[in-house]
Amino acid sequence: MRRKLRCIAIGISVALVVLASPLSASAESNQRVTIGFHMQIIGPNSAAGTFSAAGRVSDSGAAAATFSVTPIRGDRARLEGDHTLTGSGGVISIHFRGTTFPVNSPRALGDGRFQITAGTGAYSGLRGHGTFVVVADFTTLTVTGTYDGRVKQS
Repeated sequence: MRRKLRCIAIGISVALVVLASPLSASAESNQRVTIGFHMQIIGPNSAAGTFSAAGRVSDSGAAAATFSVTPIRGDRARLEGDHTLTGSGGVISIHFRGTTFPVNSPRALGDGRFQITAGTGAYSGLRGHGTFVVVADFTTLTVTGTYDGRVKQS
């Protein structure tokens, strides 16, 4: 009987080690995050507003961005800048780069890639990347967009 209990205990231990291994690996892997933002254009190269994040980061708060728009050809332009998100857990810094079109329209679409470059507080050591899409409405001076990507924290 004692031997049988010992074999069961060893079997359970082995099963727990095997089951725990993928969980440990997934905790270290990249995890999805989606960040939505809505901002008011407050200057020729700046905007301010709010953000909400879900997934690996779950927070909301103030958003501020600086950006540049550089014509490249036709009705397209290069869109590049930095976004600072300040939530209850800390600050997330994002650099984005993409294109926007049509340039001479009351509304323009932008899309491209982003990279999380820094974080403070609960986001210290946070790094990530992904894609973004944004709509700028120049009739209301608003910008609405989404970052969608993968993050990890060291």
